[in-house]
Amino acid sequence: MKLITDIFDKNKNPIEGNFLVSNLRLDGTLFERTVIYMCQYDETGAMGFVINKSFGEIEFKKILTQMGVLEKQIDQVENIPVYYGGPVDIAKGYVLHSSDFKDKTTEVYKNGIHMTANTHILEELALGKGPKKSIFILGHSSWEPGQLEREIEHNSWFLVPSKKNLILDHECDKKWDQALSDFGIKKRRLSRFQGHA
Repeated sequence: MKLITDIFDKNKNPIEGNFLVSNLRLDGTLFERTVIYMCQYDETGAMGFVINKSFGEIEFKKILTQMGVLEKQIDQVENIPVYYGGPVDIAKGYVLHSSDFKDKTTEVYKNGIHMTANTHILEELALGKGPKKSIFILGHSSWEPGQLEREIEHNSWFLVPSKKNLILDHECDKKWDQALSDFGIKKRRLSRFQGHA
């Protein structure tokens, strides 16, 4: 099996730190009009977070209550948006954020994006502290070895350079259009990208 890194520049991983942007062939699926920030890609598979789908019906306060976080201060909690990161480990929370917050569990990805997944950062966010820019995500997206390569070969995804501001922006409805526009693709031209490469 060939990795995408075998096909492109061998000295640079073209997946990690970039966006997967769904093509129209994924309309009607979980990944319809989706932008995914890719964090990991190697021989074991791939992993990333959807950054433009919100859980409108799920309140941050209720998640904290279920976790037993800040129970005595719950009335002071800021009710920040909750994002859908993907169908894997949907009960697990992650925070993608700017570099002004870091603890011993924080992972640092390309383009200066940090990820922390613990109750400490949730407490900080709930009280209006923590990183200046962040999004709180439930779940993630992952692919087995060879699966993502096949999907890209079938034109399910565009591989697009990521932008830090777009990742941490809260205007979900604009991210898919913006990612395509940054790649030079207009929605009216998407039909020509349907079918096999």
